[in-house]
Amino acid sequence: MGIKTDLMYLPKPVRMISRIIKRLFIGFLILLPINFLILKELSSNTQWRNSKPSVVHANGEGRGDLNVTNDTNSRNPNITSVMTTAATATSVSGVLPSPPHGINRGTEIDTTLAPNQTILQLWSGEAIRPFGKVSELSESGIDGSRISIARIKTIELVIAYCSANLTWIYEHVLQQISKEKEITVRMTILSKCGKDADLPQFINNPLVTDVDLIKLPNVGGCDYAYAHFINYYISKTNPSEADSSLILFMKDVKRKGVLIREQGYEITFRNVKTIIEVGSRGEFICGSQFKCNASPYHDTGLLNGFAINSYVRASDRKKGIWKENGSEFNSNQYANISDFHTRALNWTYPNKNMTEVCYGGVFAVPASRILFLSNQPKEGRVLKLIEENLAHTDISAEEHFIERTWAGLLAQPLNEEDIALLYGMRNPDPPQ
Repeated sequence: MGIKTDLMYLPKPVRMISRIIKRLFIGFLILLPINFLILKELSSNTQWRNSKPSVVHANGEGRGDLNVTNDTNSRNPNITSVMTTAATATSVSGVLPSPPHGINRGTEIDTTLAPNQTILQLWSGEAIRPFGKVSELSESGIDGSRISIARIKTIELVIAYCSANLTWIYEHVLQQISKEKEITVRMTILSKCGKDADLPQFINNPLVTDVDLIKLPNVGGCDYAYAHFINYYISKTNPSEADSSLILFMKDVKRKGVLIREQGYEITFRNVKTIIEVGSRGEFICGSQFKCNASPYHDTGLLNGFAINSYVRASDRKKGIWKENGSEFNSNQYANISDFHTRALNWTYPNKNMTEVCYGGVFAVPASRILFLSNQPKEGRVLKLIEENLAHTDISAEEHFIERTWAGLLAQPLNEEDIALLYGMRNPDPPQ
């Protein structure tokens, strides 16, 4: 008879221990596939954490190649003179190219210290800050009291129009607005090239309550048209109406693809839904957004040095027309944007540290903010002077200066806490 190996022949304490070990072993075998998956996931996370993922590279590598389907809407041939090139001379470049996720370690990020969504919105230019009086206050922000909400009932859609086909407005703008409850649209077409007969019948859209056509001379680009509308709106609108309205300024060209691509970052189009969401909560919001972890906030000192001596419109470049304007382009011989602000507007950027810049000619601002500024002695005067300075020529340096002025003028300036947060998120080694 062979040796008995059954547990019953072992001493009782040993049998009990053996049964426990056996059951543990069987349980381990059952859970082995699950353990393998968990270990695989942990290994993957560790590898990701020690790498330099493309979404957080400050140097722009690893972002993938995007097809540029629309590179026609910006007036920024010297954009690098303010943003990228200037980074070599200061720890904070013209545009802030920091990964907005916490403590910076070169181009790597400590993802365990990611800030909350509100701070990320501040970095990207989507934060909500109060300004003067609005109808209803109900939501708290970073410090418990910073967000003002106005119930927006009307979108004032203002389009600077020359000759582009505006049928894209139906799908890419009106359809997006229609997703917002109880909001109607009042359209104003600022017609500059005598192509009124080609305009779609927007009034037939159920969302549109009124369409106003204003004929203007073809001067000053879209910025002249916007300035004219702002002063016109101020003259005819009462505060109670403005308090429930959001003004969305747009150019007539279709918004698609990449607006600007430079070394280390690119600028794309912000969707209309986000524009309305942020603007309806009481804040200026740009229609374009920086990618590759860059921020729309510029070092104010570097921005003040922005200068441009000649320019060919993108629409002309597409037609093969490369004739640059001569001395009339900068007939007043402004040395830079700071010189323009001083001599033409008697105004400076409100924040000496950081200033938002909105590229692409699309932005939204609460109508109540416009009326609030119009009642301020300095800002009210500046709004009128902008229109006057853009009324004299078809293309000029002043257009480029005003493009870089709108956000600094219309948006609520950053406070000390905002500046500290932005400086804390910036990359000490921006792309060269």
